[in-house]
Amino acid sequence: MNTSPAVTVIMPAYNCEKYIKEAIDSVIAQTFQSWELLVIDDCSKDHTLEIALETAGGDSRIKVIRQEKNGGVSKARNTGIDYAAGEWIALLDSDDYWTSDKLEKQYQCAMDYNADIVYCSYGFVSEDGNEYGEFIVPKQTNFEDTLSKSVISCSTCFIRAKLFKENHFSSEFYHEDLFLWLKMLKQGAVARGVTDILAYYRQVNGSRSNDKLHSALERWKIFRVAFKLPFFYSCKAFIKYAFGGVFKYFLRKDS
Repeated sequence: MNTSPAVTVIMPAYNCEKYIKEAIDSVIAQTFQSWELLVIDDCSKDHTLEIALETAGGDSRIKVIRQEKNGGVSKARNTGIDYAAGEWIALLDSDDYWTSDKLEKQYQCAMDYNADIVYCSYGFVSEDGNEYGEFIVPKQTNFEDTLSKSVISCSTCFIRAKLFKENHFSSEFYHEDLFLWLKMLKQGAVARGVTDILAYYRQVNGSRSNDKLHSALERWKIFRVAFKLPFFYSCKAFIKYAFGGVFKYFLRKDS
């Protein structure tokens, strides 16, 4: 009898004592119950580890793993990938959280469309938990579309474990997640989106996602260095990305 979970949820955690309980609770609350949760503590200096262990309680589906030394989020996620027993892997950052039907709807989408990657729409949340905007994803994407518009993100992705086992996160690029999605898509992975808002992405002051100029330059590096795309082709994709970024981060309607 196969007792392996259908989905492994990987949660890298570092100094996130304010938010990790909400993140873990959102996994426990899932209507889709065939999961395991791997919390990878990256040598936190606050009470993250203690809170994670306390929140896990006696739930055998939750395993808290402490890294031997701090290695950054990519290495923490890769540790989770190596330990994952599920056929699917879902990532959830420790300051974000899901709606209770997130895994159920993404699993169903994967079955309906024979998809390798499933992503979803998400809302924006301030540091103090106030919802103030949303990002609605298209129903499908591919390599070319992802060059100019990122719709797959860590806390919304639901991906065949086989793809993750063969393609770990690389610390070579600043946008290690974008590089990995593009690599998978270039290999022929089928990506589908659930347009329902199933996750909430917390914007924390001082996080690297707020450094838009550096982020843009690093995206250009992925185009030209990682995938060696032609200059004018890269320019076209970059211009589309820039306009889309303005809309996504600065012109979205507040709630």
